[in-house]
Amino acid sequence: MLGRKIVLRRGKIHGVGINDSDYPTREYDRSSGKRVIVWECPIFVAWKGMMKRCYSAQYHKKYPTYKGCQVCDEWLSFMNFHKWAKDKIGKDPSGKRLQLDKDFKIKDNTLYSPETCIFISNTLNNFVSKDERQSSGGYKGVGEKDGKYLVWCKDPLKRYGSYVGSYKTPKDASDQFVKRKLEYLEDLKIEGYVPADLYASVLKMIEEYSGEYKETAS
Repeated sequence: MLGRKIVLRRGKIHGVGINDSDYPTREYDRSSGKRVIVWECPIFVAWKGMMKRCYSAQYHKKYPTYKGCQVCDEWLSFMNFHKWAKDKIGKDPSGKRLQLDKDFKIKDNTLYSPETCIFISNTLNNFVSKDERQSSGGYKGVGEKDGKYLVWCKDPLKRYGSYVGSYKTPKDASDQFVKRKLEYLEDLKIEGYVPADLYASVLKMIEEYSGEYKETAS
């Protein structure tokens, strides 16, 4: 039997999430004699993943940084989450699904909610959140070797690190790191990875990289 859609069983997901879906969330292929999932609603996948990250003890063993994260009461209901997500979920320019993110808007946020969450591409998320090498002076993106300060910066579209240069002071190196990141930001914008309503906030994040030295060195 090919293409049978079903509504997943009612019951709680990870003990808290309420699957109150009023439409089929999966499609199966039974032509081989086995039941194989051939489609699953991407909104339901996002909701299940959120519940898993917050409430699965097994998941926390592998990813302990998610311990303490919570889902707001409203989103414990799948259909409430669906109502919020249906006009926001989509794909990036490469065709990959956008990801639900809880701390892009608010750093170190632990609550999944309509006010704190956003769907963004993995490419953009990694561009602003992936750890860069940091020197003993505290500048993001700056490495130190033999008394010189080296800068490497990952190209978010080509997905490899490029050597920017070697500098006498960590501040000079940091300035060049920020300059290269801003150039890459423009590339992402041109390719459609940066939504217009997020551009200003991403720009601010990058420009503030050079100010992190005073915070870490104080």
